[in-house]
Amino acid sequence: MAKNIESWSLSYEILRFFVKIAHRIYYKKIIIEGKKNIPENTPVIFAPNHQNALMDALVLVTTLKEQIIFLGRADIFKKKFIAFLLKKLKILPVYRIRDGYDSLQKNKDIFDEAALILSKKKALCIFPEATHNDKRALLPLKKGLAKIALQAQNLYPSSNIKIVPVGIYYSNYFNLRGILQVKFGNAISVSQYKEAYNNEPQKCIKKLTSDIRDKIDKLIINIQDTDNYETYEELRNINTSYLKSKKTLKKYDQRKKLIIDKKLVSFLERVFTKNIIFLNNIKLEIKKYVNLKNKLNINEKILANKKPSLISLISYSLILIALSPIFVFGFLNNIINYSLVKYFIKKVKDPQFHSSFKFGLGLVLFPLIYLIQTIIFSCFINKRIYIIIYFFSLPLSGYFAYFYAEKFLQLIDEWNLYRYFKTKNIKFLELKRIRKKITDFLDTSDV
Repeated sequence: MAKNIESWSLSYEILRFFVKIAHRIYYKKIIIEGKKNIPENTPVIFAPNHQNALMDALVLVTTLKEQIIFLGRADIFKKKFIAFLLKKLKILPVYRIRDGYDSLQKNKDIFDEAALILSKKKALCIFPEATHNDKRALLPLKKGLAKIALQAQNLYPSSNIKIVPVGIYYSNYFNLRGILQVKFGNAISVSQYKEAYNNEPQKCIKKLTSDIRDKIDKLIINIQDTDNYETYEELRNINTSYLKSKKTLKKYDQRKKLIIDKKLVSFLERVFTKNIIFLNNIKLEIKKYVNLKNKLNINEKILANKKPSLISLISYSLILIALSPIFVFGFLNNIINYSLVKYFIKKVKDPQFHSSFKFGLGLVLFPLIYLIQTIIFSCFINKRIYIIIYFFSLPLSGYFAYFYAEKFLQLIDEWNLYRYFKTKNIKFLELKRIRKKITDFLDTSDV
């Protein structure tokens, strides 16, 4: 049992402050919707989808003003540093059968504590899938959330517990400067299940779990056809770049993009379920398309573009050449950080933890490395103003170097595109033909 875990914590607020700053750097855009759906002055259990390991918990830490108590998998507490961070984030361990049958007995104390926390009108967060997923799909929900909510409501009848479904979307799970979207759905009142729970508890738990799933499903992209998942994803990405090229979808309009993606997935499910032959044909075309993209070393975003002008390519190349000294400075002064990230990521077997480790290293280790570098710098340079400038230049130049490399790779893609258009490359023309065939099919979806 965690001692007074529901009490206000200064360390939680300090951590939240720095995580908020880091979030603003890490994500290009953060969109929060539906906060009006969060009830006030009543106990709340937040029920988010779970696709990005510890990052999902940090989303709620930074999005909500309450100091939320989380219930998380017990196995993630094994590493000392991670366990330290989890404790500061007010996370309680929940044990599963894979942790050993004896460990399951500890859950009764955890569930009792969760009920007590809710009786004090505090907020809990429980990931109902009980594990993270590496796909844009909702896994089958476990019964733990429903059990805790119903038991707590039964133990404290006047508590009026609400369950708020949450949809979390990342445009990119692994790289810096993606888009984060958080949607809070309509709350479920647990008290309405009270009579059913008293009469048939197991049936009621199953019903509440199903209702929670339905609510979360409305907030996210949920590709349930796992056998053809890559086909859905490739079609979704092609559709996005296609709509942007037609100006139907603005570059950063994630709200509209989510609606379009959900409609497209529903359309594809209907079409593919009815016509397996057509599905297999599309899969074959997608496979050819991806292979050609890889051979030509060209990405989907660039393919939607028209032939770039030679003047614009030369101009952009000259700008990057002019800015290259700043890149070299930023790269060399951040090479330790880049190397540490690469080293630690190799040690992490689960890719969905990669962004969590990157974020954690950037939040904790990078400032320490910068401080050490500045101390070494000060041994050679005595003027305080230069030392201060150097210290602040380290993260700024590192940030610049990251984006310079991104823009440099984008420029190479643009030059390749120009060359393919100019020479009328056979493979490129075939790629464009297949893409036209796919976009013609996507046009029939009317999304």
